[in-house]
Amino acid sequence: MESGMKPLVLVAYRQIFSVILVVPFAFFMEWKELSFLKNLI
Repeated sequence: MESGMKPLVLVAYRQIFSVILVVPFAFFMEWKELSFLKNLI
C-alpha cells in the first residue's frame, strides 16, 4: 500500500489553509473601501 498523501490533496489543503489565513486579514485591511462600495449599492 502506498503511504502518504497524494500531491493534489496536499496542494488543495495548502490552498484552503492559506485562504483561511489571508481572508480575515484582507477583510480588515480593506474595511474602508468595503464601506464605500456599500454606499454605492
